[in-house]
Amino acid sequence: MPRRRRCVALDLDGTLVDSLPALRRAYEAFLLELGKQGSDAEFARLNGPNMTTIVFLLKEGHDLRTPHEELLRRYSRYVQQAYRNVEPVRDADELLRFIAAEGYSRALVTSSPRSEVQGILERLNWRHWFDVTVCGDEVSAAKPDPAVYHRACKLGGWRPDECVAVEDAPAGVRAAVAAGLEVIGVGSVEQLAGLRDSGAAWVCGTLAQVREMLEGLSVRAVSGYV
Repeated sequence: MPRRRRCVALDLDGTLVDSLPALRRAYEAFLLELGKQGSDAEFARLNGPNMTTIVFLLKEGHDLRTPHEELLRRYSRYVQQAYRNVEPVRDADELLRFIAAEGYSRALVTSSPRSEVQGILERLNWRHWFDVTVCGDEVSAAKPDPAVYHRACKLGGWRPDECVAVEDAPAGVRAAVAAGLEVIGVGSVEQLAGLRDSGAAWVCGTLAQVREMLEGLSVRAVSGYV
């Protein structure tokens, strides 16, 4: 079991909100509009990077001739539609309440753009849960680059080794590990090996199990963390 920490840093898409099915539909609709077809493997690789990087990868991978800015505008439109009705992952509310009650500082570290993240947080009444929020359009490089985690630690005043990250995608795990955080990877049975191979120190299948792991990190007395 990991030692105590001061901060829990959480990913959003696929970790706290069940947005991946909606984002998959956005990805497919975007490519269909351009006469292209996606794949499971490609969509899996797009779980983690920010929207600008996703569009760049799609432009290169499908030899799209439309200018990048126009493609980004189109993709953003589909993503906006996708986010309108996303719901929390099971036990997300309970996990957030637990983290706050245990005295952890909380960071939201996501590749999604600020405009979309704000809408989700307001609709779910989650804004008050986070001391720091870092979004993908606020850093120079996307996950798996560690920039989002470096920024979160800087804004919160935490050392990386004072934080534990919760991520559902290999790109997010690699970003957190590269920034110096240890990571709890959460995903389906099929995803756990990839999360572990990407550097997750611990892996589990549900947010309820994440909570059980964090119970071993309790920091009710922050001065007592080691």
